[in-house]
Amino acid sequence: MGYFKLTYQDHPIEVPAIEPSLTLRATSGSWPGQALDEFATLNLRATSPRFFFDPNNDPEDDASQWLDPYLETQWLKIPLKRFHERDYRSLEKIHIDFKGEGTPNSLTGDDWWESPGLIATYSDELFTKAEISFRYDGDGLFRARLAGESLFDTKFDIGFSAPLTVELIAYRNSATAKELLNWFDGYLRESDFAFTQRQLGVDIYVNGIARDALAAR
Repeated sequence: MGYFKLTYQDHPIEVPAIEPSLTLRATSGSWPGQALDEFATLNLRATSPRFFFDPNNDPEDDASQWLDPYLETQWLKIPLKRFHERDYRSLEKIHIDFKGEGTPNSLTGDDWWESPGLIATYSDELFTKAEISFRYDGDGLFRARLAGESLFDTKFDIGFSAPLTVELIAYRNSATAKELLNWFDGYLRESDFAFTQRQLGVDIYVNGIARDALAAR
């Protein structure tokens, strides 16, 4: 089972990480003229059951509160050329080391201009430091680990396993499903994933999961 290990208000907390996911996401048409490029967002998510934090065993004191641990990396952009020979398993060779806004981003060669993610405790807390790594465990599953600190000085160590999934979206008829998949196949082998597609009005959604993960179920 996955875990959240937090140091919240100087108190250590360990709770399970549930509903984990690891998704490569790319969109076109988010605004007029926006097109697919060589980047995708790598969104790691996990949550934990809500619980009452009562470090002093006094539900009436100011330290007591309900906490809702949550993880989200919706701003973590990955250059898709980092995947070696179009093999999704090479994700385990990608290492993220975020030391704060304005510090060098070794993935892109530029500087980090925003935090790649957040954790939630009582409220949302952006990362100020974070190291993120992956290990491929076979059957389409990756073991992800994130360790760092948040804007409110919460220290975190989060780990979980999840299959790699894909979400490709074309808003406002900006691309066809075939164009989305052809773009994806230029960076990762389409044949390694099982895809489904649907259309809602003028928007097209193509979702996939590593075939190895499906075969292992």
